[in-house]
Amino acid sequence: MNRITKLNRLFNSTLNTIGRNNGSRQQPISSLSFNNSQSSYTSLFNNRSTIIAFRAPQNRYSTSNSKEEANVTNEDLKELFRKDDNVDLSSNTNRLFIQTENTPNPDSLKFVPGIEVMPPGKTIDFPDFKSSQISPLANAIFKLDGVNRVFYGPDFISVNKFPEHEWAILKPQVFGAIIDFYHSDKPLLSETPTNENSDTLILPEDDETVAMIKELIETRVRPTLLDDGGNIQYLGFKDGIVLVKLQGTCSSCSSSQATLKGGIERMLMHWISEVRGIMAVTDDELDNLNLEFFKKVDQELEQKQQK
Repeated sequence: MNRITKLNRLFNSTLNTIGRNNGSRQQPISSLSFNNSQSSYTSLFNNRSTIIAFRAPQNRYSTSNSKEEANVTNEDLKELFRKDDNVDLSSNTNRLFIQTENTPNPDSLKFVPGIEVMPPGKTIDFPDFKSSQISPLANAIFKLDGVNRVFYGPDFISVNKFPEHEWAILKPQVFGAIIDFYHSDKPLLSETPTNENSDTLILPEDDETVAMIKELIETRVRPTLLDDGGNIQYLGFKDGIVLVKLQGTCSSCSSSQATLKGGIERMLMHWISEVRGIMAVTDDELDNLNLEFFKKVDQELEQKQQK
C-alpha cells in the first residue's frame, strides 16, 4: 500500500471517527488542501515532491474512541511521515517552490522556480512554437492553449499569453508544466541554440561607437529589462540608428516603446554623440531584413562572378 493510499485511508478514518463524536464540542477537520504557504505544515512524501498541507481548527479534538484505534492511527502516521531513503533531500527539484511575479505587461508573468534556469549571463527566447522544439519545457508550455511566447532568464521563466485568455485558468497549467519538467530529469535544451548570447560581445572589427553601444546595453539596459522578465538583443548600428530586438515580456508590452524611446534612446544619445535614435525590429521584420540581406549578398556574388 503506497503512502497516498494510506493518507486517504487515514484521513477518511479520522473524519468518520470525528463524525461519531457529534455529541461533543469537537469539530471535524475543516479541509485538506494543497498550499504553498510557509505557515502550512508540509511533508515531502516522495521524489515527485507531493506536498500536502493540513490546516486544522484551533481547539483540540480526539481522532479515535478507543486506545486501539488511536494506536492504529499513530502507526499510520509514523509510516506516512517516515523518512524515505530513496528521496534525495539535497536535490533542488525536491524543494521546488515556484513563485510568480507580475510584470509591466499584463499578458506576461514571471515564473520563478527558486533554482537556476539558465547559466549566469545566458538567456534564450522562444517567440513561436517552432523555436521551442529544442526545449522540452518551452515546448510543453507552448502546447497550453493561450501561450504565445516563452523566455528563459537566469532564474526565471517568463510566459506571454494572448489577451483573450485569463491567467486564472492558464497559470495553474503553467505551474504543472514546470513541475512535470523538473521531475522528468530531461535536459532543459536538447540542442545548442543558434545564438549564444553573443550580440553584445565586443569583436575586434567593432569600432569605438559600436563597442560603447554594446557595453551600455550589456551593463545598463539588459539588467533592468531582465528584472521585468524581458530582454533586449543588439542587432546592429547603421546611419546613426541602433537596431534592437525586444524579447520575453518586453516583446508585447504596451509600454515598451515608451521605455525604448524615453529611457534607452535618451541614455544612448547622451553618452554616444553618434547615436541619433533607436528602433526595435519585430520578428517578422527581422526575417524580412535577413531575407533582403541574403538577396543582396547573392546579387553581389553573381556580379563578381560575371566580372
